[in-house]
Amino acid sequence: MGRRTVGRSREGYRQPEERTLADLMVGHRVVLRYAVGPEPDPDDPDREITGPLLARTGAYWLHAVSHQGLEISRELAGEEAGIFLVPWGAVLLLNGVPRGELEEEARRKFAIDRQKLLDRLEDPQEGDADLGLDAQRFLGFNPYDEEVRAALGRLPRDFLYP
Repeated sequence: MGRRTVGRSREGYRQPEERTLADLMVGHRVVLRYAVGPEPDPDDPDREITGPLLARTGAYWLHAVSHQGLEISRELAGEEAGIFLVPWGAVLLLNGVPRGELEEEARRKFAIDRQKLLDRLEDPQEGDADLGLDAQRFLGFNPYDEEVRAALGRLPRDFLYP
């Protein structure tokens, strides 16, 4: 299975042992088996179609995990990516990298330390091009952190976008 970083993770700031297996798989190529219904009639797409459920299996890039389901695509990027949602009710099997490897990888990945971020925001350095992006990323996981939000609001415009 591939190992490129992609997508979003709802639980990116929790300890790897506390995260769901599906969440740890975000950014990896996974094997997914899910239920699908019949295809719509191309000549009459408004017509309701009745037919048997089928299981579809394939290797997909897992872009995101949410309460609604899995966001996946056949290609990693570009026009062919075509990210689509598979609702949890349709998921029959999700398989990929073993949990132990995923937890180890998650431990090595970049995580934003709140105090270090606040220190950077209070004293922005010229070469810190990702400062605004890091603060926005942090707020994505901690939307009610008013201290970080206020410090981001005081950040000079040059630091807001890389």
